Amino acid sequence: MIRVGARVLALPLIGALDRERVDIALAAVLAHTGRARVDRVVLDLTGAAAADADEAAGVLRIVRVLRLQGVTAALSGVRPDLARAIVGAGLDLSEVTCYQTVDHALAGAR
Repeated sequence: MIRVGARVLALPLIGALDRERVDIALAAVLAHTGRARVDRVVLDLTGAAAADADEAAGVLRIVRVLRLQGVTAALSGVRPDLARAIVGAGLDLSEVTCYQTVDHALAGAR
């Protein structure tokens, strides 16, 4: 977790997004949002490995848990393969803001 603003954290997700790694990421996010006043978390997928529908669903699980905590989540760095996996699986991203890069996400947070 990287603090990138007064109430904004970024979580770079690097490598495989299997269930175990998503669970570890979720635990880290919840530990940080529970300790500090956080309004927004940017999940950066730039370094994530090729994704399938299950991995995309794992990322969306983090988004949903954050929403229950009152924290807005945004995605950045969604590559074409992950976008195809999300659309192909019929996963709903209608309430998740997506940005091309972390810089764009941070500009959108202001």
